Amino acid sequence: MNLMKMLRTLAALFFGGVALWIVVLNWYALLMRVMTRRGPSWIPLVGALFAVAAVFSEASGVWRRYWWIAFLADAGSLPGLLVTLAFCLRNRRYGP
Repeated sequence: MNLMKMLRTLAALFFGGVALWIVVLNWYALLMRVMTRRGPSWIPLVGALFAVAAVFSEASGVWRRYWWIAFLADAGSLPGLLVTLAFCLRNRRYGP
């Protein structure tokens, strides 16, 4: 393995680790918010963006066509935004 592939692999592992940590925290925050109506705040889009960075920095490039799955897997992305939209529509809180 040459140096460039090794550095790309290390970058992918770093980005993937950060993404996994944020995705787990986002799912925990979303589940607590849905189950108890209280809970910690979530971090919108950041987990998915780190996952996309991991996919594109991975040396072989095999996973690049699946980059969009990160936005479905991270609760801080599409699932969290849909739950937020449903909450706002249900409670009719549209401004002042």
